Amino acid sequence: MAAADVPSRLRPRLLTIGLLVVHLEVLALVAGGGFLAAQVVLGRAEYTGQTLATALFAWLLALLLGLSGRALWRFRRWGRGPVVTWQLLQGVVGVAQLDVAPVLGGLVVALALVALVGLLAPASVAATAGEGAGSA
Repeated sequence: MAAADVPSRLRPRLLTIGLLVVHLEVLALVAGGGFLAAQVVLGRAEYTGQTLATALFAWLLALLLGLSGRALWRFRRWGRGPVVTWQLLQGVVGVAQLDVAPVLGGLVVALALVALVGLLAPASVAATAGEGAGSA
C-alpha cells in the first residue's frame, strides 16, 4: 500500500501507545522463539520437537500481531480483533503468574492493560472504524 493510500487523519495518542506495546510484545515473541531455537541448536533442549514447535508458534504469533498492529497503524479495523484477543489471553496468564513470579506477572498484566486501554479508547476505535476501515 502506497503512502498516499494511508488516510491523512491524525493518529490518536492512545492508539500510538497501545501499538508501541503491541510491537514490544512482537519483539519479545521473536526473541523468545529465537532463544528456544538456539536451545535446540546448542543441544540444550530436552524435547527437540516440542521446543521447535513452540519457537515456531511464537514466531507465527509474532507475525500475526505484527500484521494486526500494522493494520491498526493504517486505520484498518480488522487488526483490533487479534490484538485484543492476545491482550486478554496474556492478561489471564499474567494474573495466573502473580503467585509464582509477581514481578513478571505484574508486568505482563500491566502491558496488556496499557495496550487494551490504548486500542479500545473511544478515539482509537473511532480512528480505526471509519468508512472503508475493514479492508486490508
